Amino acid sequence: MILGALCLSLSGWAQNEIDALRYSQLDVLGTARFVSMGGAFGALGADLSTLSYNPAGIAMYRRSEFGISLGVKMDNFTTQYSGSTLSYTDAYTGINSIGMVGSYPTASKEVPRLNFGVAYNKLANFNETFTIQGNVEGTTLLDVFVQQAQGVTEDELTDAFPFSAGLAYQTYLINPTDTLGSGNYDNVLPYGEITQSKTVERSGSMGETVLSGGGNINDKVYVGVTMGFPNIRFQEDGLYREVNHEPGLDLDNYSFRESLTVSGSGFNLKAGAIVRVTDWIRLGGAVHTPTWLSLTEFYERSITSNFKGEDPYVWESPAGEYSYRIKTPARYMANAAVIAGKMGVVSVDYEFVNYGAARLRTSNRIFDDYDFAAENEVIREIYRPTHNVSIGAEMRVLKSLRLRAGAAYRQNPFVDDVVSNNDDLIIISGGVGFRKQNFYAEVGYAQTTTAEDYYLYDPNRVEVATASNNTGQGVLTIGFRY
Repeated sequence: MILGALCLSLSGWAQNEIDALRYSQLDVLGTARFVSMGGAFGALGADLSTLSYNPAGIAMYRRSEFGISLGVKMDNFTTQYSGSTLSYTDAYTGINSIGMVGSYPTASKEVPRLNFGVAYNKLANFNETFTIQGNVEGTTLLDVFVQQAQGVTEDELTDAFPFSAGLAYQTYLINPTDTLGSGNYDNVLPYGEITQSKTVERSGSMGETVLSGGGNINDKVYVGVTMGFPNIRFQEDGLYREVNHEPGLDLDNYSFRESLTVSGSGFNLKAGAIVRVTDWIRLGGAVHTPTWLSLTEFYERSITSNFKGEDPYVWESPAGEYSYRIKTPARYMANAAVIAGKMGVVSVDYEFVNYGAARLRTSNRIFDDYDFAAENEVIREIYRPTHNVSIGAEMRVLKSLRLRAGAAYRQNPFVDDVVSNNDDLIIISGGVGFRKQNFYAEVGYAQTTTAEDYYLYDPNRVEVATASNNTGQGVLTIGFRY
């Protein structure tokens, strides 16, 4: 979930800094072993998740393997706005990881084995639903529409603002103040108490198909390379509603619906190495190039107004479509692990990501000359370099049974004072694994608490709402070696 200040864009769905952050952040997702150890797996390898993190992990395989991981995300939202609190609970299921690695011995003593793999790893889960609601006086979204419409004649208003003020005008929520065509408007909620609410439903995920290859040198140095092909699906539906409680006004209520669908794909490269310093110490490192994404958005909006004693008025926007590109920041990783023989392991990962390096670009400079200069300047100003740390441990309690625990620290990507909820992210995880020679079954669980600021519309007109979420990620992994 993005930690940040989200507000309603009234000029249609705009491509902005929130999009750049959404597709740059990675969740701790993947196999049960990876999740239960907090994602601290860079120096351990021999796990499908590492193909998307430190590709040298593929060189640690000594046998061929197939694995699949099924995940469930459990959300428990609590929202607060204007003195009101709401709670919402839901769950979402899907595939976290699936893939296979082929391990092939060679005739070389220096490079005794070459491994190749193909896998799908989920990197982010966008599924979530929450509702914000509260009673207010002296502010309404219609004030924003009125401000937007000022100076525009009635004949031009709908074409000028087909996704915002034009909808309010066509449903009689804002009206001209005279018949002279002066371009002055007022709204139908000039005073009184109203209930404002918004329900947000998000769905989709970001994952990548990876092609990886690697080998070891004298069983001391392990190297690997991954080509990543990310795929993005994101859907957001919003229903904003205002209910009038002033008996002297004609409006009963109105609803403002929004729908956004984003799809796209991209490409990146990853390279990594692991060094077996001693039998019990391993050191590793990896570099991820930026991911170059090509995205297409489809969006539309509508307003339905209900006046007392009248049939509803409904007006829909045209269907909008826009294609653009995002370059996400590069990632740099350092890894270390201590191998305590057959007793267990302790692993630590460090990651550096500069979210201020993300950039938006037009998809076609010949036919679209918009340069995203303003949006990219905002990205530079509000996002910062981050330092992230993960630690995980595994203990072998029986011949075939492993217990695992982990924690991950994710520094908030916003510079200080940009948002009120500027806390860093802590992920706590654990799990258990059952491993035999040719088969393994494992479960993992990670718990995260996040919070985001949410403005129902113009932050200068409405107080901030908060949406807190206790998220649980459960994973079941089954694998076969051959």
